[in-house]
Amino acid sequence: MWQFTTTTDSEDVVATQPTEPIETVETAPVPDPEFDGRSPEVADKPTPQPKSNLNTQSAPPLEVKPTIPLTPEQRLIAAIQTQLEDVSQPYGDNIVRSIQPDFATGTLKITVGDAWYLLKEGLQDRLGADVLELSQMLDFKTMRVEDLEGNFVARNPVVGDALVIMRRYQTYGDE
Repeated sequence: MWQFTTTTDSEDVVATQPTEPIETVETAPVPDPEFDGRSPEVADKPTPQPKSNLNTQSAPPLEVKPTIPLTPEQRLIAAIQTQLEDVSQPYGDNIVRSIQPDFATGTLKITVGDAWYLLKEGLQDRLGADVLELSQMLDFKTMRVEDLEGNFVARNPVVGDALVIMRRYQTYGDE
């Protein structure tokens, strides 16, 4: 049996050997945070950390704007655009670039891209006929076709039933 005594400023502390048996509890070994299981040569080298260029400040929350339903006129324009794309798609991509319907005057303005000038004359005639038929089916009285630079390309006929094509080839410079 062992016993020891120590004195502090205010009291004596006495420790004695316990008389009851002590229950032993087995625990799993506590891993050493300094040892990562690698050999000492590898453990001595510092692990490079990737540099982060990200701003640590939190980004402002994104504003979610509710979708505004289209007006009846906007839905009609979208439907015309879709129909025109369906008609022009067999002739190639990016031929019809935009449309501007004016319902008050019954005019449909179509803007064609440079792909128009790549079509052979026969294909221009067929595409023109298809587009003219669609515009008449949609009750437009007049149709005007322009290129991206605003050059007048074609119009609806005053007499007859074929589109009047004024510009089949793209000109460069001041011709």
